[in-house]
Amino acid sequence: MPLEELDAVVAKGAAQLVDTNILVRYFAQDDALQSPFALRIFIDEPELFVMKTVLLEFFWVLTQAEKFHFPAE
Repeated sequence: MPLEELDAVVAKGAAQLVDTNILVRYFAQDDALQSPFALRIFIDEPELFVMKTVLLEFFWVLTQAEKFHFPAE
């Protein structure tokens, strides 16, 4: 989606942007204060938008965290 279209969607209030911290806190459930807020965003918002760069950063964060290391097959 071109940036101009994204700006129009967000300006209309049709979608909320999600940043890396929200994804990490939702997935990891590792912060007693922030994780419930992240969960509430996913429950309350009918439409969320995640940029590709945020997904890449989310992947990188998870691959660096010991909690998410899985044994090689």
